Amino acid sequence: MTRTQNLAPVLASALCLAGLPAFADVTPRQVWDNWQAIIDRSGSGAVTVGNLEEGADTLIATDVVYTFSGSDTTSAVMVDRITLQDNGDGTVSVSLPDDIPVDVRTDEGERIELYVTPSGAQTLVSGTPDAMNYAVSADQYVVGLTQMVDADGAPVDLDFRVALNGLTGNTVQNIGTDLNITYDFAAQNVDLLVDGADDTGEAFTVSGKIDAMALDADLTLPAGSGLSDISADDLSDVLVTGGYGYDSAAYIFASSGAEMSADGTATTGAVRVDFGIDADSLRYAVRADDMVTALRGTELPTPVEVAAASYEVGLTMPVSPSDEPQPFALNFGLNGVTLNDETWGLFDPMGAVPRDPADLVIDLSGTMLSADSDDTGADDVMENPLAGRTLASLDVNEIRLGAAGALVHAVGAFTYDLSGEQTLSDVTTPEGSATITLTGINQLIDTLIAMGVVPQDQAMMGRMMLGMFTTPAGDDTLETVFTFTNDGQITANGQRIR
Repeated sequence: MTRTQNLAPVLASALCLAGLPAFADVTPRQVWDNWQAIIDRSGSGAVTVGNLEEGADTLIATDVVYTFSGSDTTSAVMVDRITLQDNGDGTVSVSLPDDIPVDVRTDEGERIELYVTPSGAQTLVSGTPDAMNYAVSADQYVVGLTQMVDADGAPVDLDFRVALNGLTGNTVQNIGTDLNITYDFAAQNVDLLVDGADDTGEAFTVSGKIDAMALDADLTLPAGSGLSDISADDLSDVLVTGGYGYDSAAYIFASSGAEMSADGTATTGAVRVDFGIDADSLRYAVRADDMVTALRGTELPTPVEVAAASYEVGLTMPVSPSDEPQPFALNFGLNGVTLNDETWGLFDPMGAVPRDPADLVIDLSGTMLSADSDDTGADDVMENPLAGRTLASLDVNEIRLGAAGALVHAVGAFTYDLSGEQTLSDVTTPEGSATITLTGINQLIDTLIAMGVVPQDQAMMGRMMLGMFTTPAGDDTLETVFTFTNDGQITANGQRIR
């Protein structure tokens, strides 16, 4: 897992540098000077140049090494030759070599050697010294692993290759009082291949294709600050928004070892991820449609296929300290979940339980106080969204679980006493109510009794408990209202239970 996390920023920086989407201007010299200024502004990067040769309409840099220091890695991108060509019309063309090595070293002593190979790549720069546009295109960009060595100096049996095909995009840089950079890139498709083996000799392989991938981002930094100066505890005037997505994806995976083997496929329809952060809030949203995973293996009694019509997660959380409650929202949805008949048949061969698609929806919102920046900031929120937060109010807009012909539905609203010390992990008793509706529960119990899954006496006890705290609300529908008071009492349909 550590190796995977280490690779993520490396691949991003390698791709960005390889296409030079952020360094250029209307003349070669302005391009180069601006490049240096941006690297200085980043605060975490440095560049060394073996030789810089400037002609009437060209600037050629050789033996260029760009070094980037992350939280636990240091990466170096080696570019043999960069040619900046004045086209005579106010634009500059950027030419790069066909092979760009990338060397990554972790604080733990791991070493990762990558390569970037652009094919048919073109970068055309236009605009003004303070507002530059980079039009980038390439037949293909490939990022691959040359070798990986662990902290003990032993080679790791791993290989991967990612190819972005039909790449087009634009980067716009506005350098004024504030620094603003926008990205907009698309690839017709992406091919990936990963294979290797773990320490026990178990081999694995994953291959896939992603269609119509797109990426967009917008970054604004205030005057006098660079990327390394951004503190999650002070996001004033910082704005980051963006996202990525694709139309569809398909993967094939397999693993094999001495005692077991497995293989399968996974496909998705459209996927979209959006994110944003500013002085007020952190926002994150994911949606994926038409997901199907099929798996078979020597340890499985039958092939398993799980599908879902859609999956979504949304989060909005305050990140700056405030004396007043700030809004938050959290939602989760997993809809249209189905299981293949062969797997159903393992525990319900007669088809007694309804096999309707299952749904789980959680939709919450409310307000909360954020801790003082000396205690908790956005870094903590990114690691744990509930860190240092104090609930002021909670709205249960909807909680819904539908499966096996039964449905549980809940709504409610609560407020919390802010006079005492509390956090989300140690909240006081709220004041408010929640309404819970159960539909189809009795029919499901009858079905489970007939299947022999639930004994008759246990089912009777469960029905008695339901009868104590619910009231009929229609055909095989039960309802209960839980009420919470500020003195700690809890009632169900008026009957005190605490």
